[in-house]
Amino acid sequence: MDRTSRRTTGINLGCLTVSGGDMGLVERALLSASAAYYNFPAVTPISSNMHGTLLVFLGASISLASCALPRVPKGWEARQIMVQELDDSGPSRLQLLFCYGPITSHCLVRIVGPSDELTMWDPGGIYGFHSPMVARVDDVIHGQVPSLEAFWSYRLTMRERSEMMGVFEWEIPDDEARHLRRPLVTGDDLNNPFHRFQTDVPAMTCGLALSDYLIRYAGPRLMVPIRWIQPADTASYLWSHHPPDRVIMFNRQSGVQPMVYEPIRSMGYTSESSRLDGPMDLTSRGHYP
Repeated sequence: MDRTSRRTTGINLGCLTVSGGDMGLVERALLSASAAYYNFPAVTPISSNMHGTLLVFLGASISLASCALPRVPKGWEARQIMVQELDDSGPSRLQLLFCYGPITSHCLVRIVGPSDELTMWDPGGIYGFHSPMVARVDDVIHGQVPSLEAFWSYRLTMRERSEMMGVFEWEIPDDEARHLRRPLVTGDDLNNPFHRFQTDVPAMTCGLALSDYLIRYAGPRLMVPIRWIQPADTASYLWSHHPPDRVIMFNRQSGVQPMVYEPIRSMGYTSESSRLDGPMDLTSRGHYP
């Protein structure tokens, strides 16, 4: 949700907050295009007479509270690991990245396939956009896919800096990794051969793009019932209804040394026990992201 800086200037749309004076024609066109692309209600800009902050509402469901930090379900424990433990060897994995900050939020898909084949989808993002070393086609990075540590380091340097990044990780069979990777690389949709999957999406719509992708391709492992605008809503639903094998947390205070959250198996962990029943904020464990 933070690609606006590559399309326009003087506007910051993380969590749908726009900075500057009256909205220009380019910004208005961008928002209208995003609304039309995802069948939103009409975009209504609210401007201040003083060159202050503009809040953009896509319907009535968007609020700044959407940037709230995720909450850890009961029955999970945390431990600190060395970043060197996060290599991409081993089994195939689906990784969903959720980045949170005081102003912006963003989400991505990262797939570790057979033979350490890496693919990353950065919907509406800007990673590698100006780097000739990164093979980016539309919003998909095929070559020079960053490690989790490298991508977090990149998020720390952005103007719309992130305070925390959560990586939801599931180990998956090789065939499932190929199935999830195919629409990102080729655009092919085996479920609907007459409709190609669009990987280049408008700015500030990463949450909807991720929801669409999960609905179309991630079942039955991840059965997502609706589309969410905010990445935090998708993360909350997945953690409570389709818990990952582990969640890797990076936060600004700890630099590149992550925490790993895993279910406590000895407690008879099931998907039911991970429901967000009386959730505990990360700050209560002393790991403020």
